[in-house]
Amino acid sequence: MPRREGAAPPGHREGNDLGRAAGRGLAGGGEAGGEGAAATLAARLGSQAEVARELAYRLYTICERKKRAPEALSYNALVQSWPEIMRLARAQGEPEPAQPGLFD
Repeated sequence: MPRREGAAPPGHREGNDLGRAAGRGLAGGGEAGGEGAAATLAARLGSQAEVARELAYRLYTICERKKRAPEALSYNALVQSWPEIMRLARAQGEPEPAQPGLFD
């Protein structure tokens, strides 16, 4: 049975699709959430976030080969922003430092 255009591939899990969601968020210079939204997703994924970065890089490569420049740019932006995304994800998990008292 042929797949509908835009339909998810077999075995696709929408809830773990950091690459697509973050790629869309970073498309066009940071529309729809950008690095902050990608960092929130990465924080939720925990150790699986690195797999999402690898997926974004693969999708970038595929889009480049297939001459799909807008999608390639989105995935490339995600890969290029990855260090900042992970910094923001780590910061989300850290509690605010307590302000030391005057006499502590």
